[in-house]
Parts: sequence; C-alpha cells; structure tokens
Amino acid sequence: MKRKEFIKKTIKLGVASGPMLLFKRKKIVASSFGRQSEEKTSDLKQKFQEEWIKSLLKNMDKLINQEKRMKLMESCGRDCALRSSAVAAMSKSSKGDVDKLVSTMRQLLGENNVLKKDGIIQLIYSQCYCPLVEEGPARLSDTYCYCSLGWIKEVFETVSGRPVGVDLLQSIKRGDPFCKFTIHL
Repeated sequence: MKRKEFIKKTIKLGVASGPMLLFKRKKIVASSFGRQSEEKTSDLKQKFQEEWIKSLLKNMDKLINQEKRMKLMESCGRDCALRSSAVAAMSKSSKGDVDKLVSTMRQLLGENNVLKKDGIIQLIYSQCYCPLVEEGPARLSDTYCYCSLGWIKEVFETVSGRPVGVDLLQSIKRGDPFCKFTIHL
C-alpha cells in the first residue's frame, strides 16, 4: 500500500470511528442514567402501588358493606395461603398435627409470640408479613387485615382438617404496635 492511500484510509477510519465513539459514550451515559432511573422508577412504582391499594380500600369501604368486605378480604387471604409454598411446607411438616404447626410457628415468630392453651392459640406478629404492604403504607383501612385473618384460617383449617374461628384483635396496619390473632380450634 502506498503512503498516500494509507493516510487516506487512516483518516477515513478516524472519521468513521468518531461517531462510533460518540455513540458508545452515549450508551455509557445512558447506562449510568438508567441505573438512577431504575431506582427512581422503583420508588415511583412502590408509591403507585401504595396509593392504588389505599384507593381500592377507600372505595371498598365506601361501596361495599362491612360483612361483604370482610368476606372478600378473607377469601383473598385464603387464596394467598393456598398459593404459598411456605404454607405448603408448614402443612406438610405438621402432617395434620396442630401442635407441630404451633411448634413450627414458634420457631418462625418467636417462642412468646405463639401461645396455645385449652384449644385457643394466640399469634403475635411483630411486623407485617404481607408482601404487598409490608414496606408501606404505614396505615391502611381496617378492611385490609381481614386478608391475614383468612390466611390464618386457611393454614389452621388445612392442618387441623376442621373449621376454626379466628379473631383479629390488633394490627400494625391499623396503627397498633403488633398484630394479634386468636385462633379457636
């Protein structure tokens, strides 16, 4: 190759690579912006979900009588329990023995947070375990926690093989310091 041709090709290559370098730089800048944007998007998504749930509950409270709201949320909780691999594992390990279930729950929640006496079990949660709202909002309509009541009913009925009664006494999402349930076997 002659010197003149070499210089021409080198210049053409340099000119052609300029836009490539700019394009790659834009990709790098966009990539770092994307990470910041993803964090903001995650925060916005969390806020959107929280506001949507609050709106849903506000409208349910306004349009549906209390008995139907309670049944609806309890059904949602039962469905959640049936889909949960943790519930399946607890039920399987308990093999129909409520005392084994209580023992397993003590390991998960703490010895003093699961008490059993005379066919009555008291559960205390030191935090909200619902993956939809555990991070927020701090306060929800009283309607929401009937979902947890249904979850607990489903777990204990599955293991015991018979209907159980569950009372919701306190709830973090209602402003209480902990959640407290009583199960009547």
